[in-house]
Amino acid sequence: MDELSSVQGTSADLRTKLRSVARAARDLVLIVLGVLLALGADSWRESRQDRRVELALLRAMWAALADDLVQLQEGVAGYERAEAANLALQHHLAASGAYTDSLDLLFGAVYATGVVESLNAAPYEALTAAGLQLVRSEPLRLHIIALYENTYGDLRRQNDFNVNVVFDVLRPYYLANFRDLRFGERATPLNYEAVRSDQVFRNILVYRADFLRRAVIEYYEGAATEVRSLIDALDEELGAA
Repeated sequence: MDELSSVQGTSADLRTKLRSVARAARDLVLIVLGVLLALGADSWRESRQDRRVELALLRAMWAALADDLVQLQEGVAGYERAEAANLALQHHLAASGAYTDSLDLLFGAVYATGVVESLNAAPYEALTAAGLQLVRSEPLRLHIIALYENTYGDLRRQNDFNVNVVFDVLRPYYLANFRDLRFGERATPLNYEAVRSDQVFRNILVYRADFLRRAVIEYYEGAATEVRSLIDALDEELGAA
């Protein structure tokens, strides 16, 4: 009888310990679940905040690109006018045309830079500061990087090259052979017949026209195409938000 009582007591103690272990395990699971839920909520809030920041930066970029596109289109139009003036002047000189005051406008149009200087990279710089990984879409992120790092970088280099051509090639000749210079507007030859028959000036005109088309206008047109493409990509991303 004492032995049976001892066994029953041991079983009761074991059940008590098992229940205690079960409660402890249950409490531990609840604690772990609570921690995971809290971490998940924090992550969700952080993700939503990141998305809000991303969308705000992308909207600012869209607006800046829209302004840049207008400037690039105006730049193309301005350079094409300069190219047309150059070609008209070449044709007039080759035909041994007489001097008229209207030629001053053509001479002046050749002597111009026409550089677009205010393309807006501020939204990209802000995005870079916040972290490029903030842009969730990898294709969009790579598109943004390519435009600002490559396309805009190439355009800046071509602008610098264009300025150098104007000031290193055209300016010395114009200062020596023209008067009443109004940069990009008009220039009056000191001796029209000497300028008309000068092969050096003819070469300058041919070089300038070729440079405008190949190294400036084509770059501006290409940049405008890339800007339109990124605007379309941003429209898609913002429209899906």
